[in-house]
Amino acid sequence: MGRFATLISLTISIIMVSCAEVPECPESSVPEIVSITSLPNIYNATLISDLKSAPAGKVECGFYIGSDRSRLTRYKGELSGSTFRVSVDNLSESTTYWFKAFVSNGRNEIASGFESFITGQAPVVPEEPSEPSEPSDPETPSEPETPENPENPSEPEEPEEPSEPSDPSDPETPSDPETPENPENPSEPEEPEEPSDPVEPENPTEPENPTEPEDPDNPVGPEEPSEPDKPQEPDNPEEPDNPEKPEEPVEFTTGIGEISASEVNGIVELSAVLNGDTSLVKECWFLAGFTEDRLSKIKGAIEGSSFKAYLAGLEPGTYYYKAVITDGNTTKESELSSFTLNE
Repeated sequence: MGRFATLISLTISIIMVSCAEVPECPESSVPEIVSITSLPNIYNATLISDLKSAPAGKVECGFYIGSDRSRLTRYKGELSGSTFRVSVDNLSESTTYWFKAFVSNGRNEIASGFESFITGQAPVVPEEPSEPSEPSDPETPSEPETPENPENPSEPEEPEEPSEPSDPSDPETPSDPETPENPENPSEPEEPEEPSDPVEPENPTEPENPTEPEDPDNPVGPEEPSEPDKPQEPDNPEEPDNPEKPEEPVEFTTGIGEISASEVNGIVELSAVLNGDTSLVKECWFLAGFTEDRLSKIKGAIEGSSFKAYLAGLEPGTYYYKAVITDGNTTKESELSSFTLNE
């Protein structure tokens, strides 16, 4: 009987020990992720996450990041207390990236939901306007053609003397008289008749307007050849006929007025008032960050006479920010301001 009682007591003890709660091993617990913050720039970004409590054991934490949600790269973060962060470089400008935080103790791993950010746009460097080409110098006319007689152009060639007209009847050479067929005295030929004076033709062939010098000491030659006409100088030698004048840039008169920051349900709205013509603004953005010398670009959108941008997932603390606008040539910035998020 005693043995039976002892056996029953031992069985009850084993059952009670097996039903007792085993304390959870600290290495098997993973702290919960409570917040995620992204601070993108043009070619890099900083991701920050807060844990519900500091991990009790050794854990590994970081982010999965990529431009394709199905192909993410694992980045290990730096843990400080209950906060860890990752800085990623060599990103592409104006690109959407997906990310999620993770915490692992080697056995278990928990991850947050997907979040995204857009990297900033590189500033546009305005091109320098091309200078109009200089017109050719009209003060230097082309050289006139060289006359045919370059050795002595002032003295024209002497005209050829006109040939004397041939006399139809030369008195010095009379024609032989004809011999009569039946002379009375053939031994004594008749004396030839004296030839009559030759009759000069009424209009002998003479060259028209022969040039005869009136005075041999001062012969009058033909008129000197006239100098070639000089090219006509334009009225405005400094400007071409139809110069293409570059368009004068429109003066960028738009200014930045009051800037403000407000927080509703964890979303921070940055706003800046625009003074002047908002159509001249080609791009607007805010620069924000933890410190004054490390600010990230956050693209804004114009709404009426102001432009706004939004931030989400920020942790408590003080942030610095300022507004920036540009027309493509001129960039204007507001004064640096700050806002504080309380826990």
